[in-house]
Amino acid sequence: MVSFVIGSDHRGLQLKNAIIKHFEGVVSFVDVSPREVSLEDDYPEIALSATTLLLKGEVKKGILICGSGTGMVIAANRFREIRCAYAHTVEQIKASVHEDDINMIALSADATHEEEVYKMIYVLLNETFDKLDRHQRRIDMLDAY
Repeated sequence: MVSFVIGSDHRGLQLKNAIIKHFEGVVSFVDVSPREVSLEDDYPEIALSATTLLLKGEVKKGILICGSGTGMVIAANRFREIRCAYAHTVEQIKASVHEDDINMIALSADATHEEEVYKMIYVLLNETFDKLDRHQRRIDMLDAY
């Protein structure tokens, strides 16, 4: 079974729990969300916990959830070798996997429907990087920054 890290703030809690339930038996999740739901939880700390596990190789991919998705994607992409994409559609995630070799997605709990989220996670789980020279060259450039 593939292992993913998942983390959400208070606004993403309901979607996070739905994802874990939906993928039971398919994906094992390491949940780095705060144990107590609070308006005081901080998405940068959640993103740090998730990216740390991914960078150590303890999980294969990551899912971050907050109200807009924007805070999580900004926080995650502060780390070298993390390529976190934010998207509303399956097509955007497919392009991100194929061309950018993403290893995390950031989701908006406020703006993305559950069924679309499930489809995006299946893409993250099953699709692979195209490994075209131009795509790898661009990833190498990003990793060098």
